[in-house]
Amino acid sequence: MRTDGHWGDDISCRTLCDFIRRPVIIWRSVEPDQDPHCFVPLEHTAIGVATPVYLRLEEHVAGSEHYTAFLWTPAPPAAEAGPPPKKRTPAEARELHGLDAIGDWGKLGLTRAEYQALLDLDLSNLTSLQARAAFQETVPDLRLTFVDAQFFRDLKKTKRREDAKEKFHKQLAVIEKVKAGVEGDQEVVKAVPGVGTAFVRAVRKQFETIAESCWRAEFSKMFTVFGLHSSGRAWHQEPPPNESWAAKAQEWMRVPSWVFCPECGRRELKTEVAWQWRRNPESCVQRPCPHGCDLPPQELQQELEEPLESKSLKAYVTPQLEHWQAWVQHIAPEAAPETLLHQVVPAEDLLALGLVNLHLDFATRRGGKASVTSRQKQTVIRASWKPSLPTEALRSEAGRRAYEWLCSNNKTYEFFVEKHKAVLRSQAAGEAHLWIPTAELLLGLPGLEVAARPWLYPYTGCGDTDIAQRLSKPSAA
Repeated sequence: MRTDGHWGDDISCRTLCDFIRRPVIIWRSVEPDQDPHCFVPLEHTAIGVATPVYLRLEEHVAGSEHYTAFLWTPAPPAAEAGPPPKKRTPAEARELHGLDAIGDWGKLGLTRAEYQALLDLDLSNLTSLQARAAFQETVPDLRLTFVDAQFFRDLKKTKRREDAKEKFHKQLAVIEKVKAGVEGDQEVVKAVPGVGTAFVRAVRKQFETIAESCWRAEFSKMFTVFGLHSSGRAWHQEPPPNESWAAKAQEWMRVPSWVFCPECGRRELKTEVAWQWRRNPESCVQRPCPHGCDLPPQELQQELEEPLESKSLKAYVTPQLEHWQAWVQHIAPEAAPETLLHQVVPAEDLLALGLVNLHLDFATRRGGKASVTSRQKQTVIRASWKPSLPTEALRSEAGRRAYEWLCSNNKTYEFFVEKHKAVLRSQAAGEAHLWIPTAELLLGLPGLEVAARPWLYPYTGCGDTDIAQRLSKPSAA
């Protein structure tokens, strides 16, 4: 072990390699980019072809180093040649989804807005090529590879264009009827004569697909720990009666019991949604805020140019993934948009960003024959300032960049940083101590949550307990 280039288990790995007569290749977990260390049996020339033993040295916990074994998996066999690929429709070729993939517009590979713009053009005095060029000027980003010249020749006829317009408006009316919750295909056909039940069914199917995909995304935000059900059953189907309570609970969570705003993400408990959402999916699961969404955090940080007409300021921010994206990009510019903060900043540096420690005494209790325990508070919550500044505790460049972002984009955090510095100066001079009095903690430090858990508050507007103080303007006196 005192020899340069050797380490404690060198002789053990060498002995193992010679005993089992197979090569041993070892990587290091703390240095994944370092070339692996390879042990070859002493009598390797007489062995022939042998599968090596792959190990990784785990060194994260000092005094508990150990090896993790990896199993070699052969490459999967090449897939057999199947039937020729199915020819894609114009909507599939343009990757149109949802309501844009059906109707007369979907058959041409156009969206509803593009199709309406095409019908509004006066093509009566134009040739087919001129008509294509005129439509291309209306929608310059569209490549007209799906709309043939025959369609433009038909639109030059006034009667053909008027019939297409009438059918288009009827199809839009069907979409609105289904969206409004009209039940029964025949009822919709009676309300909008001239449209067949096949189109009504296609619209209903698209609405259900839209709602299910939106609910899947919402479910993944709230209950990703559960994952997909192991039985492979559809995520919205009822579990069999003989399944465990845990499995039933997982399935229940996949049934909507609240609505969420598609704009700001605000969630509201609605127990009746679980019974009605399949019948009227979009309006049940997605429900925009009735009086407008709360302001985004970036807008809450800006001073208002004009006084508010209403005394009620909608200023409660519902955290969304995009609120952290700019922060992550500042720390790691090359990171993908879906990268999370804890994936670019080490856990110890995230904790080091905090300015105060929260303290609470509790007792772990179990009620009756319950399989889970609960924690019972025994004291009021207390807080103390950390003995050092984040600039002294941060170890990585990512942590330092995260600290720079907070000081520039969260004025509440910047305020507590200055207060922390003042406390440390007073404490060094023997004029103060690090413990925060309870009265000051509960009544005199609005926004303390930002100082305790700053990684949850990328912007000033994300704060909770300091909304009134932060957004109220001093009266002109």
